[in-house]
Order: sequence, then C-alpha cells, then structure tokens
Amino acid sequence: MRPGPIQLHPKTYQRLVRLRREVERYGAYRVAKRLRAVLLNADGRSSVRIEEILQAPRSKVPEWLAKL
Repeated sequence: MRPGPIQLHPKTYQRLVRLRREVERYGAYRVAKRLRAVLLNADGRSSVRIEEILQAPRSKVPEWLAKL
C-alpha cells in the first residue's frame, strides 16, 4: 500500500481525466472507476474515502493503487 497520495504531473493528470471520460463513453466502466480512484488519490483523498465515493469493496482501492 502507498504511504500517501500519488504525485502526478499536471499534464498527466489532465490526460487521465480525458482518458477516464473516453473509456466511460465506450462503456468500460470498471476501467473508468479505477482511473477515478487514481485521480481521487492524486487529489489527496484517502483509500477509505475513495472506497466510499466509488462504493468499492474495502480491499480493492489499495490494490488498484499498488498496481501503478
């Protein structure tokens, strides 16, 4: 598990935002949810708060973030 928020370059952050919107349009909702978890973490949200926002199982968010 990561000790704190992910540090993203502003351009990388914007690319991920665009990518999340694009995959949602194509119906890849699981991928979009994982991208949103990364973006929320980069904004400083904790794993517990991200789990609440995304209504994800408790162990999934740290697992998604650890795979970066």
